[in-house]
Amino acid sequence: MQKLELFHCPSLDQLSKPGESERDFRIRLQQAAREARDRQADELKKKYAPKLAALGERKRKAEQASTGRRGRRSSRRCNRGLGGDRAARRIPGRKTLSMATLKQSRDRSAGSRPATARKRAT
Repeated sequence: MQKLELFHCPSLDQLSKPGESERDFRIRLQQAAREARDRQADELKKKYAPKLAALGERKRKAEQASTGRRGRRSSRRCNRGLGGDRAARRIPGRKTLSMATLKQSRDRSAGSRPATARKRAT
């Protein structure tokens, strides 16, 4: 009577074929494990596909709304005319700057001397 040696893998529920070497059995187990892993991954993808699609749509809408708000905000600023010296004119209690007021403030800071008297004699 001849002894038949078989290999067994309980996690994959596999038995070696009669006359199959251990190396060939391990290669077959590796392939079976990859296929089982791929099946499980496909099942999870199918299960969570609707949730992922809904989250992607929410993200797209949020980004679109955010971009739209930024664009509307900047266009409102431009439409209101709050650029440059207009903003300074709209602040209450602030005088409008003109060439005349600039000259007056310059003369006040220099004292009551005329502009020609400020030069030093050499």
